[in-house]
Amino acid sequence: MYVQDHDEHFAPAYGDEQVAVVIQPNLKDPKLFEVDGVFVFRYLLNGESLAQLYAPADAVVGYLQLPNGRMVIDADGHVEWSPQR
Repeated sequence: MYVQDHDEHFAPAYGDEQVAVVIQPNLKDPKLFEVDGVFVFRYLLNGESLAQLYAPADAVVGYLQLPNGRMVIDADGHVEWSPQR
């Protein structure tokens, strides 16, 4: 939703926690990026436009690092589980 509201551009890389603050108005749950009170979100883009991404379904926006793997967020909006190896 952030991308739709910002001319098809992802947030600049302000730092993981600051990006979470910037996109907060587009989230239903303000604690989305926390597990047991610990901030676990890692943001990987830097203001790219959606059009710049070759394959949005494969472009990782960020992930939530959990003890046994990652919840990976892709640019097309889907989320997938990646177990720790």
